Amino acid sequence: MDEPTAVVTTGEVDRLVEIVDRLRQDGVGVVFITHKLEEVARLGDRVTVLRDGRGVAQVPADTDRDELVRLMVGRDIDQHFPRKCGARERSVAPLLRVTALTSPGRFVDVGFEVHPGEVVGLAGLVGAGRTEVARALFGVDPYPHGSVEVLGRPLPPNDVVAALRAGLGLVPEDRTAQGLLLDASVAENLGLVTMRQARRAGLVNRAGQRRAAGQVAERLGIRMAGLNQHARTLSGGNQQKVVFGKWLLARTPG
Repeated sequence: MDEPTAVVTTGEVDRLVEIVDRLRQDGVGVVFITHKLEEVARLGDRVTVLRDGRGVAQVPADTDRDELVRLMVGRDIDQHFPRKCGARERSVAPLLRVTALTSPGRFVDVGFEVHPGEVVGLAGLVGAGRTEVARALFGVDPYPHGSVEVLGRPLPPNDVVAALRAGLGLVPEDRTAQGLLLDASVAENLGLVTMRQARRAGLVNRAGQRRAAGQVAERLGIRMAGLNQHARTLSGGNQQKVVFGKWLLARTPG
């Protein structure tokens, strides 16, 4: 089963777990692929941890989540992403303020703030409007009511160029259909949103873009044969790194 719980509700997950448990009791072997560590503990007995293609540990499935993460990445996550208090950051103006954002039939009266150093999540069931809110913030979809401010300045609705200039980026949920040019190279995909700023005399500075692409690929640890490899041939995780990486480059000179 390849990520069967990726787009289902909590109740449906519970039902699926019951079915898998019955199959196991009947002697059926099940390979269950998931990115959700809590499902590992619910379904498994033991966990074999792989890192860079090698087995590094075998532990009980109810092993503490932080320990599993440490085994997977090879270090404590706090070493790379230290926790921040947030009190100091909240004393300054928000980077992003969304007020009463409304698009009838999709979402109603959505409002939140994002302060420096914060990670703010939007939670909801499939179809609750999370994706639609993100698309509206980035200017992809219109919204008739509400406002968006970046650094205290109003962001015009339904204007992707304005969102880009304000420093926003969008990593879509469907990376292959909306986030990548699958038959273009890694370097070309990473340079998609820097073409305007990388121009010289009306031409794109390809050499500068390639240098920047190589730097961000190394920073993110993109596993590839080289910058000329087509995005289509990358693993899903490395494709996601490319989508994320282009936004890291978005405000970097070419």
